[in-house]
Amino acid sequence: MNLILGGGDVGKTTILDAVGLLLSASNAASISEADYWRRDNTDEFSIEGVVSLPVSVDPNSFSVQLMPWDWNGADAVLPDDPQNGDVPEAKHPVYRLRVRGTADLELVWEIIQPDESIIAFSAAFRKKIGLIRLSADDRNDRDLRLVFGSALDRLLADPAIKARIAKKVAEQDFSGAVGDAGVKVLGELDLRLKAASLPSGVKLGLTSSQGLSIGALIGLLANRDGVALPLTSWGAGTKRMAALEIAAATQAGSSVTVIDEVERGLEPYRLRQLIGILKSTFGQSSPHTAPSPFNVRLTPTSGISTQLVPSARLITRRSPLSSSAIRRLSWPNSRS
Repeated sequence: MNLILGGGDVGKTTILDAVGLLLSASNAASISEADYWRRDNTDEFSIEGVVSLPVSVDPNSFSVQLMPWDWNGADAVLPDDPQNGDVPEAKHPVYRLRVRGTADLELVWEIIQPDESIIAFSAAFRKKIGLIRLSADDRNDRDLRLVFGSALDRLLADPAIKARIAKKVAEQDFSGAVGDAGVKVLGELDLRLKAASLPSGVKLGLTSSQGLSIGALIGLLANRDGVALPLTSWGAGTKRMAALEIAAATQAGSSVTVIDEVERGLEPYRLRQLIGILKSTFGQSSPHTAPSPFNVRLTPTSGISTQLVPSARLITRRSPLSSSAIRRLSWPNSRS
């Protein structure tokens, strides 16, 4: 678990945004000139990460042969020459992932091979890695809806479920909902279409549109006094905790979790509960082992969070241009 501390506007949220963009499960992410250094999009920007993959993500299932780097405790290096055989083997396999913002304001996801060749980092592969983003601007609704790459989508793990739902909805008859006046108007419209030799026999039904997914309309409902209410309508803290529980239920070892302003919307007891879930479910990383994205990165806004996770690594942001200093937290009552 990593905590990112610093003053205002020094780049804490930017770090989380970078992780979120690198592992975004959708190709629909967009950027503007404001995302480039001093709004100069003539120079590309790139975000690179070195990660290890869990057992659930099989690199051999990739359409192109994916070769690992070796982790030496500080960086990704070329694997040592094998004693037997012609193919070097990595003792601690890691992979270099990168997303670039081109001069044309387009995003390109890539995997860098040990021979410096580049292969595409597909959205399907990024979805397998998984990303849970609990932001500070009440956008936690996404993981509570059945949109592509959300926590709920990965929990159900059924690629055909949205198609079946759409088919079920399309079979519904909406003529009763429009009323007698609406049926009469549609009938008159049908006569006009038929007279103009246009498609006739019209009725209301479900239609799809580019950029609009039925999954965005499907989400979790919870019972409150006998009434089923969408979880997206509940409080900010409840939505945050629910999204985290979905992530934990999906698979403990296969989610990247980034939380901006972890205390936002949470009472002290809920904050302790959230930190406990993070520590027990997602585990803690060690600087001596291969880096894994399957941990948690937080930006706390007070000292409460740092006292709750004394064994976490602290990343101090001094200014947007300075380098990050990483050290282990040490509290008087801490075991570490």
